Amino acid sequence: MKKLKELIKNKSTERVIQKYLKSNLHLIAEHYASSENEYIIFSEFPIDEGKVDFVIFTDRSRMQIILIEIKGADFPYLTKSNKTSNVIRDAHEQILERFDFINHNYELFRRKVHEIRQEVEKGEIKYNSLLGSNGFLHVDPNKEIKYRGIVIGGYTTDDILESKKRNQLELDSNLKIQFESWDSFLRKVENKNRIKMTNFISTCSNKSFPIGTRVKTKIAWPSVPIGTEGIVDEHYGNGGIMVAWDLPSQPLPHDYKEFNLEKSVRGILRDGFSESETKYLEIIKRN
Repeated sequence: MKKLKELIKNKSTERVIQKYLKSNLHLIAEHYASSENEYIIFSEFPIDEGKVDFVIFTDRSRMQIILIEIKGADFPYLTKSNKTSNVIRDAHEQILERFDFINHNYELFRRKVHEIRQEVEKGEIKYNSLLGSNGFLHVDPNKEIKYRGIVIGGYTTDDILESKKRNQLELDSNLKIQFESWDSFLRKVENKNRIKMTNFISTCSNKSFPIGTRVKTKIAWPSVPIGTEGIVDEHYGNGGIMVAWDLPSQPLPHDYKEFNLEKSVRGILRDGFSESETKYLEIIKRN
């Protein structure tokens, strides 16, 4: 990250920054991955007739696809007339075009990205891919995928006004695209690293939902009707939990309690819940 900071401080061009990041893919992946070390990142990833600078596969249960457009640090994020730079707006349009292709070819795209994921997990290199040290993603190829975009570029001249402009662009995209100047990106990286250092232990578990806790869902999920019971079998990230569902067609073993990669039980449907999403679950009290 020190080298990246130097490139940004020196207002390096898009070509220079991209060249560095393509040789250090972990810098982007580790910041945006949903779970530590659980990601696949690519550069120059093809979608439709174009390519996205960087794409990350991450998350659990339902795979998340993050499309990232990287621009240089050699221009102000806001113009002299306080408008968002045309470079940022062009990148915005590029991601919207990729979204449009995905929307119109959703099932084909969903299957294709899971095929690519499986190939990389087996050891193949696709589009300069880098697989996180976990070695695979906890995702279900039969489930829906999520996708969002990120645009990073330019340097800050007026932090307050820039923040308002970035926020408005995000609202205009229905919060599906995040916008950062290189200054705001570095601040968030530093804040995230600071939090990880001070709260490492607490971010690895959820005391409200211990492993083995039986729960039921208050709302319906894909293939999971409202009221379905399940068992919290794993913790991840910032208070996240995994639930193995006890479905009539896919019942859990009577003594099932905790996920074990080496002794995983086939045919179990699992879903991941961030700490904020656990509000949709109700703990079941057993006598």
